[in-house]
This record gives sequence, C-alpha cells and structure tokens, in this order.
Amino acid sequence: MKKTWLFTVFICLLIIAGGGAVVLWPRTIPFDKCSESYKIYANNPSVEASFIKDFRINDTIFVDVTLLEAVDSNGWNILKHDFCLPNLELVFQQNIEIKEDMIFVRVVNKDNYCESVDESIPECNILATSFTKHTLCVFNVSNLCERYAVLHYNYDKSTNQNNI
Repeated sequence: MKKTWLFTVFICLLIIAGGGAVVLWPRTIPFDKCSESYKIYANNPSVEASFIKDFRINDTIFVDVTLLEAVDSNGWNILKHDFCLPNLELVFQQNIEIKEDMIFVRVVNKDNYCESVDESIPECNILATSFTKHTLCVFNVSNLCERYAVLHYNYDKSTNQNNI
C-alpha cells in the first residue's frame, strides 16, 4: 500500500514538473525564420533587437514583429538613418523633453523603409516609432485586414497610454 502511494506521488510530481518545463521552456525561433530587419540588427551592440513571431494584435490577427531599441545615441542615429526617421518639429520635441511619449506610425515598403506604399498594396511593413524611448517596431503585414488592425492597435496604444 505504501509503495502505491509513493508511486502515485512520484507520477504526480513528474506530471507537474513536465508541465512546468513546457510552460517555462524558452521558445526560440531559428535565425533563418526571423525577419530581415531582425537579422540586420541582431548582432549590433548599439541596438537591442527582438523578434516576436505571431504577436497578437486582436482576437483574430497575429503578425510578426521586430522590436529595435537603441542602447545608446549611436544606435538611435543608426535607426534614424536606416529607417528615414524625420527630424521632429519643435512642438513634438518639447513633448519628448517632458517625457510624453507619442507613437509615430507609417506604412512603408517591405524592401525599402524609406519608401511609402500605396493604399492598394496589401503587403507592407508598418513602422511604429517612439522617439522618447528610442524604439522602433516593424510590423510585417500581408493583407489589408492586418494593416488596418495594426494601425488601429498602434493608435489605441498611443492614445490610451495611461491604461497600459
């Protein structure tokens, strides 16, 4: 009888440990499956790059996202140059100085981040830039539904910052 209880407890502990391992096991994506923008900045010491596969935008839409965060002023200058970020007007710069974050969003060509795309082209990237945090998110979208959902998501995050 005692051996049966010990065996039962052992099996229960094994199940709990297995479940914990599955939940806590790191989910890494092979480098070749990551976005091109991630591959470019992954080994740059001035830019912290992260790739998120199937980031949830809403209940039905998931897109791949690359998050690029400048670690220092050199990294921010690299990102500003490579993604053709504009110099901000004085009003926006004043808001940044008081740490009021605004998310600037634009739709760009998948192959050229400096080139805007026409409304009719479904495949594109959406850049969401925080000048305050020196971060840039590249959302990879493949159809108009995803595009509108990502634009709405970023608009919602930008206008409801106190709720985040």
